Amino acid sequence: MESETVKMTIKEETDIKAIDLLKKRMNNYAAKNHIFSVLMPNIIPMYRRILRTITKIRMLYLSSIISSYRLEKGRFPLNLEEIAEDLVVDFNTGKMWEYTNYEDSVTIFSPGPDISDRKDDISITLTRMGIKKYLAKEEKVIANDEIEKNSLFLNPSF
Repeated sequence: MESETVKMTIKEETDIKAIDLLKKRMNNYAAKNHIFSVLMPNIIPMYRRILRTITKIRMLYLSSIISSYRLEKGRFPLNLEEIAEDLVVDFNTGKMWEYTNYEDSVTIFSPGPDISDRKDDISITLTRMGIKKYLAKEEKVIANDEIEKNSLFLNPSF
């Protein structure tokens, strides 16, 4: 188990170094080529959004497998090994999803593409009635941003 933790730390460090190197090279190239700086300013954030979207899709797939298991067996799986043949690995960590069973509900968690940053954490809570909580924190942030954007256009303060 410790070797997996060490591997993840090395993987995380390698990913961070690679992204930092890519940012540095892009900034150097953008300083020399102004067209590049106009056309490609957000490639790293765009890449992270793609990874986050893929994580959400995989998490929804896993939640559907867990829901199907509950319908067949009448209970949630105690751990993910019970449904391992259909399991998708969290590619952000390279390990199985973090899974917590509370008897009447379960939570699936992923640290997101940027493991050290808690802002991009993704989780789903499933109950017997279905999905109870899905990215509630993110929805509030998006809703607040939309309200602020709309209020700027509707009620200009100048």
